Amino acid sequence: MYSKITSFFSSSVQIFYPEVCIGCGKAGHYKGLEICLVCKSGLPRLHMDVSQENPVNKVFYGRVSLKFAHSFLHYNKGGVVKSMIHDLKYGNRPMVGKYLGKLYALELRERNNLNFENAVLAPVPLHPEKFARRGYNQSEEIAKGVSEVFNLKVINSLIKRTHNNSSQTTMNRMQRVHNAQSLFQINVLNQKIPKDIILIDDVITTGSTIEACANAIHASYPETQVSVMSLAYSD
Repeated sequence: MYSKITSFFSSSVQIFYPEVCIGCGKAGHYKGLEICLVCKSGLPRLHMDVSQENPVNKVFYGRVSLKFAHSFLHYNKGGVVKSMIHDLKYGNRPMVGKYLGKLYALELRERNNLNFENAVLAPVPLHPEKFARRGYNQSEEIAKGVSEVFNLKVINSLIKRTHNNSSQTTMNRMQRVHNAQSLFQINVLNQKIPKDIILIDDVITTGSTIEACANAIHASYPETQVSVMSLAYSD
């Protein structure tokens, strides 16, 4: 009886409050996909392989040692990806991150022969004050989607953010680099650190945030391999 009532209520909600596509914003019934088929097929995929020669890896040349760096979508001002990530971060829609993270991982697995057997996922952390305001960490939601596909453990407490820095969305590249310095450190509660860590972030622009996270890991554990997966890349 309870399940029938719940099902009826859910259906009624869908009738009066249809889902809204995270791409075009049109209302519809997308069966939990978060995105209409037109927008899904038109996502600006980067179609890059996991190799040392891809553009995201080159961002970190001479700056920090990474096993690999990879991104799924191309981010540009005024584009659909910017709209989706803004919705994820500021629109109280954490499910967008999980959905896109899973889509990313599925397509990554299809294109590359990957062995993540001993790896763990470490979302780039928010400062506790920002987390309290938002209620979730968008990078953690992306990591949850990736985890479902690769069956990897998500460790949220591996790295902590030491300062509540201002938003970087309006900063230029040099300002972002300066802003990210000394922002992160290894959480002292984690005495045994994994040997293979994949950092998960929403957007890579200058790479300053990832560089700061990786440097924090290598400062205490220089033998640990660090990789990066981000939902989007802005060149």
